Amino acid sequence: MRSSSRLLALIAFVALITSVLAPSRATGGVARAAAMPANAYCADPEELVMLAELNAYRAEHGLGELTLSSTLGAAAKHHSESMASFNYFDGSHDLHFEGEHQDETITWQENIANHGYPDNTHTSRAENLAAGFESAMQTLVQWQNSPSHNEHLLSPKYQAVGIGRAFNPESEYRWYWTVTFGSFADSVASPCDTSAEAGSTPAPGSELPIIRSGRNG
Repeated sequence: MRSSSRLLALIAFVALITSVLAPSRATGGVARAAAMPANAYCADPEELVMLAELNAYRAEHGLGELTLSSTLGAAAKHHSESMASFNYFDGSHDLHFEGEHQDETITWQENIANHGYPDNTHTSRAENLAAGFESAMQTLVQWQNSPSHNEHLLSPKYQAVGIGRAFNPESEYRWYWTVTFGSFADSVASPCDTSAEAGSTPAPGSELPIIRSGRNG
C-alpha cells in the first residue's frame, strides 16, 4: 500500500482551473470512448453504502435524502472509469481521452449533460472526486474533512446524486470515486445484480488526502 502521507492538492473551485496530474495512459484497464446509457447504470454494494452514509450524514444536519439518479450515476461512473483506465486525476475535473478516437477533452458539466441530466440553465450541479480508498466510508470522511467538498455534501439545494467508483490495479491510486449532485431528481437508479461477483474484492489503494473542493456550477 502506498504511504498515506502522499498529498495531491486539488485546486479546482468555480473559476479556478489547475491541472494536478498530467494524464497518462495506464497499461491496464479498459478505456471507455462513449457515454454510458443512463439505463445501463446500476449501483454496486459499496456505492449503495456511500448513498446510505451520505444520506445519514445529511439527516444528522436536518437535510433531506438524495435520490440516486441514473443519469448522474452514469456520468459519475464514466468519470471514475475514465480516471482509472487512463491513470489521471485532474483537479480541473476535465475528462480526457474522450470521443471515438480518444482525442477529446470534455468538462465535467459536458459529461453530465452527455448522460442525459437536464441542462444547467434549469439545474444546479456539483461534483466531488477522490482517489485511493476502496471503501465508501473512508472516502466520505475525506470529503467531510475538506470544507469545500463538505459544502456539497450538506447543500440543501441538491435533491439527486450519482455515485461511481472504479478500480485499476495498475493505476497510481487504484481506486477512483466520483459523486455528482443535482438540484432535480430526474430518475431513480437500481442496485446492481452482484450475485455472480462474490469473493472477487481487490485490495484497497492508498489514502489520497483532499485539500480543496471539487467543481460546482
